[in-house]
Amino acid sequence: MGNIRVVCRLQIHRMAIAISCLLYLR
Repeated sequence: MGNIRVVCRLQIHRMAIAISCLLYLR
């Protein structure tokens, strides 16, 4: 069960990086 939580955290982290990249490039 812990692995699922880690994957979710990584997904959120990756999404935050993508959003900041888009804002930075805009």
